[in-house]
Amino acid sequence: EKDAAQKKKRPRRERIRVVFDCNTLIQAMADPTGPAGRCVELVERGEIELFISRKSKAELGTVVTYERIRKLSARMTSEWINKFLRRVEFRALLVRRVRHVMDYPRDPKDETYLDLAASAKADYLVTSDNDLLSLTTDYTVAAKEFRRRTHPLRVVTPVEFLRAIRDERD
Repeated sequence: EKDAAQKKKRPRRERIRVVFDCNTLIQAMADPTGPAGRCVELVERGEIELFISRKSKAELGTVVTYERIRKLSARMTSEWINKFLRRVEFRALLVRRVRHVMDYPRDPKDETYLDLAASAKADYLVTSDNDLLSLTTDYTVAAKEFRRRTHPLRVVTPVEFLRAIRDERD
């Protein structure tokens, strides 16, 4: 049983490839000690590879200007947000050519992250977005198509991602 678990582990030098959606990064900004914040810490320590695209950066840059987002936490000042964005951008790898993988009529804005995860050959897409999370379990045509085109990509919450990382280390 232990041998089977060891075979599933990734080689030591190969880091886990991940895409965080906008919600995950906003959560990390608002609460650096929460699950999303701990996910970003893994990036900052160089333990995982984070991938971003021009579109994902643009969405995040727009969303952080919304008043309701700024009100999430007292720390969400312009200075804090800019510092956070610079740190993430410094550590993340920019995917310049993001190919369109599939249409997602349920929430077309999510296509940015689906396309990025597929183009980056990410192991994980980390999100709290129910539309994205549903792709792994739904029986809709779109969900089945997503799984066919992006296997073995896992779409998980920040808590599930932290658990998966811990399990890979053990």
